[in-house]
Amino acid sequence: MMEYEIKEALEQKGCPICNVVKNSMEKSLWWFFTENYHDISTLEILAKNPAICDIHAETLRTLGDNFLSITFQFLVNNDINKLKEMKKNINPGGFFKLKSRFKNPIINILSGASKSIIQKKIKKVITRQFDKNIECKFCKTSRDFSIFAAMVFVKLLQNEPDFRTKYIQSDGLCRKHFVQVLELCSDSASLDFLTGDMIRRLENIKQDFELFFHKLDYRFSDEPKGEEQKAWIKALNYYSSNYSSNAAFK
Repeated sequence: MMEYEIKEALEQKGCPICNVVKNSMEKSLWWFFTENYHDISTLEILAKNPAICDIHAETLRTLGDNFLSITFQFLVNNDINKLKEMKKNINPGGFFKLKSRFKNPIINILSGASKSIIQKKIKKVITRQFDKNIECKFCKTSRDFSIFAAMVFVKLLQNEPDFRTKYIQSDGLCRKHFVQVLELCSDSASLDFLTGDMIRRLENIKQDFELFFHKLDYRFSDEPKGEEQKAWIKALNYYSSNYSSNAAFK
């Protein structure tokens, strides 16, 4: 299925892997809004990883409805339980409980002790209950799709000669997925093909820039404007991921 989607994406504008990931995420979100928003396994995954990035939060606001109350009620209850568990380690009198690594009885750190020591102990408890470095669940799903698509892309590149021809005729990979594919390549022939093809594409953009600045010269300002006016957009598309709907570069 993924092989077919990547081949089909080569005929579309933009990075083929970006296109595949975009389509896969649309399907994933459709299932989330249709079924998984109340699925217990999905809720448990979200509870362990409740961070939601700004982009996907806006997606939820735009596409979501009151049915997401089930999802977020579960997350709120989960955080309440975490806070209650954390509170058990804090005494009202200003003492802070800490279990010894050697399983000794719980010891108390006096409130008059060094503030830095107390803060370190508090941070340990907070870190145990609330991981500030967790990744957005939807971003992780997108990243997993990206890795899988890159693996299939490499397989097609290595095993199907016609795939290379179609890739040359396509808009090519964005920089992010180009590097990802390079890291997955295990044969020098594929690496040589990919780097050579990308040099060709970037050289074309370089020539467009040279022509653009040439026409900025007052002596040649009357020359008709062309594709060189889009050179910076082509470069931007290369340096940004998920540019499937933008102008391509060749």
